[in-house]
Amino acid sequence: MYREFKITVVIPCLNEEEGIRKVLSDLPEFVVETIVVDNASTDGTAEIARRMGARVIRENVRGYGRAYKTGLLHARGDIIITLDGDHSYPVDSISYLIEALIGLKVGFVSASRFPVQDPESMSKKNMFGNIALSLAASFLFFPGSRHQ
Repeated sequence: MYREFKITVVIPCLNEEEGIRKVLSDLPEFVVETIVVDNASTDGTAEIARRMGARVIRENVRGYGRAYKTGLLHARGDIIITLDGDHSYPVDSISYLIEALIGLKVGFVSASRFPVQDPESMSKKNMFGNIALSLAASFLFFPGSRHQ
């Protein structure tokens, strides 16, 4: 429990046996429910998650969004946090996000992993692609952002 809130973490996974260990071991003790959605992994992701205390739900229809939806439908917490199984999000920031959610009295908080990103968590090629696509999308779909 975090204050009076039951915290659930939902983690979609597809062949994340390397990262899921780190994610699950870094979860704070106030997380009372951990759901790993196994998106038809062919490695040991599901078994590792089970051994580490997570509830594993199999989702055979592949897709990141589909896996999240499945996990969210099974979540029972008052506050639901989503993470990725590759440890690309800073798990130790969960309490800050919860405080923002409670303090701002909002129903949803979204955060970016890039300001505190571990340089090892994304290849340089993927980082370049992310930056290029973000800039292109901003240029094409948010014309006012060009003049800021």
